[in-house]
Amino acid sequence: MEQRKLEGCRELSDFVDIHFLIGAASGLVWYRILGRHAPLDRVFAGTRCERRDRLGHIRRYGCCHDVATDLNSSRSPCLEATESSPWLRKHTRDNESAVNEARVSDRRRKQLAGWIRELADIERPSATTGEQEAAAWIVARLCDAGVEARIETERANGTHLPFLLPSLVALLAGLASRRRRAASAAGLATLAIVDELEGGRRILRRALAHRRTHNVVAELGGAGPTLLFVAHHDVARPWAAPIGALVSAPPLPLLKGRPAPMVAALIYGPLLVFAGIASGHQPLKRAGLALCASVVLLLADISRRRPVPGANDNASGVAAVIGLAHDLIHGQPPRSVRVVLLSTGSEETMVEGMDAFLRRHGADLDPARTLVVCLDQIGWEHLVLRESEGVLRRYRSRDEDLDLVLDAARCAGVALRVAEPFPTPSDGLAARWRGMPTIFLGSVAANGGYPHYHRPTDLSEHVDLDSVSGARAICLQLVEQLDAPAGQGV
Repeated sequence: MEQRKLEGCRELSDFVDIHFLIGAASGLVWYRILGRHAPLDRVFAGTRCERRDRLGHIRRYGCCHDVATDLNSSRSPCLEATESSPWLRKHTRDNESAVNEARVSDRRRKQLAGWIRELADIERPSATTGEQEAAAWIVARLCDAGVEARIETERANGTHLPFLLPSLVALLAGLASRRRRAASAAGLATLAIVDELEGGRRILRRALAHRRTHNVVAELGGAGPTLLFVAHHDVARPWAAPIGALVSAPPLPLLKGRPAPMVAALIYGPLLVFAGIASGHQPLKRAGLALCASVVLLLADISRRRPVPGANDNASGVAAVIGLAHDLIHGQPPRSVRVVLLSTGSEETMVEGMDAFLRRHGADLDPARTLVVCLDQIGWEHLVLRESEGVLRRYRSRDEDLDLVLDAARCAGVALRVAEPFPTPSDGLAARWRGMPTIFLGSVAANGGYPHYHRPTDLSEHVDLDSVSGARAICLQLVEQLDAPAGQGV
């Protein structure tokens, strides 16, 4: 019997609790509706703000009672209760921190999206007035962040003519009747394209450099080890739809994840023509002629097309660099690390802007104390580190550099993995030619392919902002990790 009475009391207690809360909520609602037109004691009439608990102690419901009596006071008893409870204080701080982080993340996403959209709206093929306009736009965005930036003008060709001419010469040599002269011409064509693609003197391209390209340069931090973050702001002209579909597709299974040797094919044609002429092997020469003719037709077709918007390639990388500038200025500026922010022109015409920058500033960039981080095409779903880069020779990134960036990604909470090389070179290849430690931070689609690459559909709405934001966070974390006492190497 006593047990039943006790259970009945507990049920009655719970019943009163529930009805008290309902009454309090109703009172608050009516007060919000009636405002100052109804007296507070009338609004909260019938609301029971205290009762005795099972032990006979008076139990007060301060929130309801104090809303009625202290609504116009400067300090709420509810706030006092929160401040007196360590558990409530901790969880309140955690909730506020989560809300603030969400707001910052949303603001950064909108910021990145706006920059990518604005830059993609500028038609900016290599070494043109559009590229110059894009460079001026980047300087303005860096100035908005409080970073002084400058435009450096360099000589460039800005076209694929240095790619096309060796194949055209080899094609004509293969059709010539005089064998010795034909072999000499095909041999010179082969040497010219190897010099172009392997970072030699690049004699042909420099001889044809009658245009101007525009690099944007900004520097932060001290005089310690150098972190050079580079993206490019020029865009490519698209290839024909069948070629674009082939390049955008995931690598073929027979390649075991490695990219197709697209750029290397520029060498194969003249080389096969030369070998066929020198040896008198006609099938070999005909294969070379077919390759040379294909290259000439492909590049001639590309040159007549309008440039692509280039949202992912590479407004995404430029946006990440601008975002990094904002983060460094408004957060903790680097003290013992020299940070160079670089946006190059004419990357799409075989890294002309980056090559010119390194010719100008190479003496100030000690390979033993410099790490180049190339941000290119970071707007697909999965961020990756390219383990190597090159056309004929592969220049591998150092294991310690890969580990350094992977560790920065872990600290930043960003998923990142090492992947096979990309089908075409980036600005990082020019740094590798000069023996500088280099990292290529890029991305890949969920299916392993490269959708919209060098195609008119490379629009801002196809860019994965989470990946761009993740790359920005990795770069910031990398600066913070290396911001050590001066004198330490990278």
